[in-house]
Amino acid sequence: MVGCRECDVAIVGGGPAGYPAAVRAARLGADVVLVETGRLGGTCLNVGCIPTKFYCRRSATDTRPWRDVVADKDKLVDELVAGIEFLFAKRGVEFVRGRGRLAGDGEVAVDGDANFVIKARKGILYAPGSVTLSLPVMPVDHRLVLESDDLVDSPLDFKSLVVVGGGAIGLEWATICRRRGVEVTVVEMMPQVLPGLDADVARRLAGLMKRAGVKIMLDAKVEKLEKRGDGVAVCLSDGRVLEAERALFAVGRQANIDEEELRSVGVESDCRRIKTTPAMATTAEGIWAAGDAAGVGPMLAHVATRQGLAAVENMLGGHKEMDYDRVPWAVFSDPEAAGVGLNANHARERGIAAREGKADYRALGRPRADGFVDGFFKILAVEEDGKILGAHAVGHDAAEIVQIVSAAMACNASVTELGEFIAIHPTYAELVAEALEDWQGLATHKP
Repeated sequence: MVGCRECDVAIVGGGPAGYPAAVRAARLGADVVLVETGRLGGTCLNVGCIPTKFYCRRSATDTRPWRDVVADKDKLVDELVAGIEFLFAKRGVEFVRGRGRLAGDGEVAVDGDANFVIKARKGILYAPGSVTLSLPVMPVDHRLVLESDDLVDSPLDFKSLVVVGGGAIGLEWATICRRRGVEVTVVEMMPQVLPGLDADVARRLAGLMKRAGVKIMLDAKVEKLEKRGDGVAVCLSDGRVLEAERALFAVGRQANIDEEELRSVGVESDCRRIKTTPAMATTAEGIWAAGDAAGVGPMLAHVATRQGLAAVENMLGGHKEMDYDRVPWAVFSDPEAAGVGLNANHARERGIAAREGKADYRALGRPRADGFVDGFFKILAVEEDGKILGAHAVGHDAAEIVQIVSAAMACNASVTELGEFIAIHPTYAELVAEALEDWQGLATHKP
């Protein structure tokens, strides 16, 4: 089929930035066409966030052969993809399978099953996502040297694994594999796991993962990787050699963009990501961008979604801007780690006088009753007026606890204002109340 399809909004990319934006634009009355090469939901739904969180939970409780767990994952993902397809049908969003290429003059050229041009009257949202970062020292062959996508459908039939990279992806897969009996070593070149995130959380998490049997090596740089028979040898710069049946390369992701294509339509990029305003507009009129390929925010699915929603609302007459100081994050390792906003180091770098209030899991009834006593929650607020700057936690359900503060920050709440909320007893939410009290010097369960 060759031809032209006119619409209000054209979206390139059906991941967590693109598909919610398509539904939102349609709800606002726009005629929407979305182009995607693969399945709707993108990396997050098909091989990223959803499969790994499913595995994090199942690896702790499900003793069946791992192939059965993978089959359950496939069923879940298929259901969620079908759910997006239903939403599109319900809202009149047209889904075109193929590669969408920016062609200028408000047009998207589609290569694939359709081979035609989409003409957008009100704007284009470009959300091509990201791909696994690759480095010459770790040539991925998808057999012995793996990337995270390879593990999603793997039977995990190896006995030892070296994980290169101590970020969220590496630690989650380290947790999953260790729970299934694999000997796991995590190699991180920085002085802490979760580089750039809260140092206290990183230290406690590393200690607890070591207790669970995961070996963690910090300040360790990989010099090269060698394949030896049916295994690998990870050679470090200090001369140490780590041998294992498999190696996982998990040092991050990079924007899935063609910089020449972007330049041809006037879209500028910086450090391999598309330049955007806080409203997610690019340097080319009529083109917005969102997701892992755009802006300066962290490469997280929920950030991508918020960016995509802001972009389409703005192209349809709205006034939304991104605030990356309020972005929450989580790592679904064992135990969980999570945070939102600034940490103490960030505050010092910005010259903000701030202090922390802290609560320990061990001090409260619900964590002790459940047997999840290892962990803490802390909140950071401005010394002068108590405005909440951030919160960080490590421990059972850390992500859910941090969300309480994330919601309060969206309302510009202070410690005293959030301190008025009443936490149900006994719950993990009491950690928030206790930390707020501690910030004010009034903690009930602190000696």
